[in-house]
Amino acid sequence: MIKLNWLIYGAESVTGMQLTKEAVRRKLTPVLAGFHGQEIFDFASQIGLESRIINLDVPQQATNLLKDIEVVIVCCELKAKLQHSLLKLCLKLGIHYCDTSSDLFSYERAQKYGPAFADKNLCLLLGMHRSVILGDLVAAQLKRFIPNSKTLVIAISESYSSFQSIIDVLASGGRVIRNNRLKRPSAPQSLLVCFKDAPSLTVTFPMAVLLSAWVSTRIPNIKVFRSSMPEEIRFLRIFRFVRWLFFLPYLARWLCRQENFLIKHFAIKPYYTRKLSVWGRATADQNTTKTMQLEVTENTDLATSLIFRCLEALSLQQVPAGVLTPSQLADLEYWTEKEACVRVADTEVL
Repeated sequence: MIKLNWLIYGAESVTGMQLTKEAVRRKLTPVLAGFHGQEIFDFASQIGLESRIINLDVPQQATNLLKDIEVVIVCCELKAKLQHSLLKLCLKLGIHYCDTSSDLFSYERAQKYGPAFADKNLCLLLGMHRSVILGDLVAAQLKRFIPNSKTLVIAISESYSSFQSIIDVLASGGRVIRNNRLKRPSAPQSLLVCFKDAPSLTVTFPMAVLLSAWVSTRIPNIKVFRSSMPEEIRFLRIFRFVRWLFFLPYLARWLCRQENFLIKHFAIKPYYTRKLSVWGRATADQNTTKTMQLEVTENTDLATSLIFRCLEALSLQQVPAGVLTPSQLADLEYWTEKEACVRVADTEVL
């Protein structure tokens, strides 16, 4: 039973709407909130829930609107400044913070608040996105198989990155975990993985699962790949040589306006597979390697299920303080037996 005052920030987003509808189905009454007014008001009035417009640029106003809240669920992409403001408000008011973003840089910013949240006995649950959840489960399971793993490779069967996130990747140069630190790779790398008996070309891409897997396993070297078309790989390889130009705001804005042209010529439009699969390989040495693949067996919203598990655990005060990853909140056994929506699949690298 959930006995908390909780708020969905970004309730007008796709994830926010899905979470809200499931909450209503469970006869729960979260507060709906966002930065813009009309969409929130219209959506909330349709389903009979309270709505609030919270301008994080005005700390005093935001403080007044959040002072009765115990848990905030962020269901939209926040710019760095707004994310910092919300995290600081949560610390000030004693609010648990949960985030559904799959963006690596958003995860990195929030993770730095982990010690402060732990000191306040607050939970900081990050990476509640379906690809991050499944990837984190693969990483945790492989770590159990090979406790002394030195390298970890994860490949995801879908491309879910927005066009803006691809531009951000070009500007940042991408990321991998090397010797327990986030580093820029020398160039995008590709890997051919067999998902559900269908070979798929994957390319290194900085996603939240990269840091989530490291937090869960502390494996010192990690790379994350996601399915891509050959044209997208060509796009990344060409534009990485002029990535410094993307630090110029007006040029980045101009490039975003060319989205249709770039999608047409480089096939970088995001796509979602019907059933998500995540493949992983952990290696300790040349003779000690383990691979595995997990896939969603039905059309289940992993993020929504995990959020309600988190809310129930918080109600019972059964969640540890500080940074928490999806696999630490709900392990593989929970998803394969209780939820019955994830299974271990056979796979191979081509």
